[in-house]
Amino acid sequence: MSALKNFFSDRTNLIGLVLALVGAFMLLSPIFQIPLGPLPAEEYMFSSVDASWVIALNHAKNIGVTWGEDFNFTYGPLFYLATRFGWGCSKYAFIAYDIFYFLNLFAVFFITYKKSPDKLLAAFIIVAVVLITPARIGGVNALVWSLLLIFWLRQNMEKPNWVYYLLQSLILCMLFLIKLNTGLTSFVFYYASLSYIFFFRKDNRIRVILYALLPVVLSVILAQVLNISLKGYLVSAVNMVSGHNEIMYLEDPLIGQMTLLAVFFMLLLTGAVAYRLLWKKGIFSHWDELYKGLVILFLCSAGLFVIYKQGFVRADLGHMLEFFKCATLMILCICVFQGGERKKWGLPVALLLFVPVAYAGVKLGQGNFFAFENKWNKSGYFKGMADFTPESGLLIHPNNNQIPSTVKSKIGNSTVDMYPWNAYMLLENKLNYSPRPVMQTYVSYTKYLEDLNFAHYNSDKAPEFVLYAYPELNVDDRYLLFDEPKIHLAFLKNYIQVDAFDLHGTRFLVLQKKKDAKPVQLELVKEYAMLLDSPIVPKEGVYYEVELYKNLGAKIEGILTHAPAVKLEIRDMTNGKKDYKTSVPLLQTGIFCTRHIQSTQDFEGLMKKDTVDKIKQVKYYKIRPTGDDFKDKIRVREYTIK
Repeated sequence: MSALKNFFSDRTNLIGLVLALVGAFMLLSPIFQIPLGPLPAEEYMFSSVDASWVIALNHAKNIGVTWGEDFNFTYGPLFYLATRFGWGCSKYAFIAYDIFYFLNLFAVFFITYKKSPDKLLAAFIIVAVVLITPARIGGVNALVWSLLLIFWLRQNMEKPNWVYYLLQSLILCMLFLIKLNTGLTSFVFYYASLSYIFFFRKDNRIRVILYALLPVVLSVILAQVLNISLKGYLVSAVNMVSGHNEIMYLEDPLIGQMTLLAVFFMLLLTGAVAYRLLWKKGIFSHWDELYKGLVILFLCSAGLFVIYKQGFVRADLGHMLEFFKCATLMILCICVFQGGERKKWGLPVALLLFVPVAYAGVKLGQGNFFAFENKWNKSGYFKGMADFTPESGLLIHPNNNQIPSTVKSKIGNSTVDMYPWNAYMLLENKLNYSPRPVMQTYVSYTKYLEDLNFAHYNSDKAPEFVLYAYPELNVDDRYLLFDEPKIHLAFLKNYIQVDAFDLHGTRFLVLQKKKDAKPVQLELVKEYAMLLDSPIVPKEGVYYEVELYKNLGAKIEGILTHAPAVKLEIRDMTNGKKDYKTSVPLLQTGIFCTRHIQSTQDFEGLMKKDTVDKIKQVKYYKIRPTGDDFKDKIRVREYTIK
């Protein structure tokens, strides 16, 4: 009782308590769950891209898929804690998650204020971080948790404690199950911090080994409980990360300016960490302090780099702004202004850190930069909690997106998939949606991912029906036929068109599996090298895999920013041409077809083996990289399609 009295009699504790409670409250989600309603008719097909993967994740969970085997995405089985769509989920999972998030934020703010030698500076940084960090973090949820993990790693390196170890293990397991790609990098951070504790005997080594194993053991156990095939889960995550880096980049006009601001922020913060921890007289005679400083510098720089890649590969305005909003939390989590004596350079550095963030907020056109209403008004959260049921967020019925009743009756309760991505329409029409392993076409970035889907369509798991559309606007101006060329082989060989309909300006084909469907086979008949700028003249019934070889500069560029741009030129018999965005992994996946398919009608003609217009006949394909990022020769493998 006396300890409690002493705590509250300390003015520093009271101020820190208020700051931490208010800050953590403000960063809680303003809504308990995000409901999903019918899609608008305007730009129906394209607006279904993001909505489809969100709802398809819940559908996959509800039908009991095996993650890493039947289903692969960048999110894991606890995805709903990030998407906040609760169809088929428990409200208590959301409540437990939010309480855990609140307690972690509270700890970061309170410990920062308590341990800071400059209380005014600490209060300023906490207030600024709370104002800038978004309360609705959505897709960057995992990145924020990786920063909170770094905070506990930093605390544990100063004074190992079983509570810190336990918190780290819980966060690691949660990241492993929410978004595996971030979870994998977080495991690297964890073991980097443990290496310092282990090598320099800052804790009992046996205990350190046990704590090193704890998150791994917990993850393996939870993988069994949550129906995860670990090997496939890990391999698919690595492929999705690498494939995304190769093809999903954008070149917004502001990217150059914003990159400079991001680099300035990262260099300034890591520089402050290095100056405080390594710029000491005699540091090289104290190996433990030197090693600890280098590990902390690694945590700071690597943690920032992961957030940078998240924002600046898919470099649209929203993703770039996410970097600046989330990276500010690193200022607190890396504890650069904690401990020691009051630093004269603290305030100028802190002010400089927030300059690029403020400029980015203005320049990227985000009018409600602080979103103060979302941070203070939580009435929607508590109302949503009270009204929540596993079905309360699913508001897609009734809707105006109904396919013809004749098509519905034809499909009945048979399994059905959608090409390229509009799973939303299948669920809006209460069809028996059976997702392929990589559920959306534009996500099958690599040969490995494409082969998962190809194997699915070559097995008895292939859906009875497919609703097929070839939208005029594809993701990032890619050639839709070659996003998943092998699945197109399955469509052409093993499905027949039994109907067609139009909905909101898009034509859809209804494909049904043939009764005598057999696995499509590719038999290697020829392999050869050719010059990079040589044309590939397609032959009927031949499938081509194309291998490009990056030079060293391109490999480094791919790590620091994204893969170098590659275009696929399609030249027709009238000498007209069109360039499409492609990548090294997509070309490895393959190309085929002697016709240039640009619409659903074109593919319909191909299905029916009608003569597609001669103007659509492909004269040749040509690979066109930008710059000198690749070696002069490419390798081509030719397969006979059987």
